Amino acid sequence: MLTTLRTSFPETVNEVAARVVAGVVAVTSIVILLTGAQWLLVPLAYGFVARVLAGPRFSPLALLATRVVVPRLGVEPRIVSCGTNTWRSTCTSTAPGTVAMGSLI
Repeated sequence: MLTTLRTSFPETVNEVAARVVAGVVAVTSIVILLTGAQWLLVPLAYGFVARVLAGPRFSPLALLATRVVVPRLGVEPRIVSCGTNTWRSTCTSTAPGTVAMGSLI
């Protein structure tokens, strides 16, 4: 199943949607740090892993960004190759995943 999900990752992504997702992740991270709401690490880590494995298909935040937020912004989509985005997401998913697991144990 992991191979199927991994090979189903899209070859291109909308850079505007990726920036919207990154902004929400940054704000969520700040909220976690300021309030100590560690339960937010679970959906944050899930979102990272879901985006790494299958692009926006299984990430609620990515779906919201691509289907609701970006169309309402009224900006032209910037379609870019996913090669570097996939690697970046893979690297950054280890931090929240590790913190989430550590805080739950």
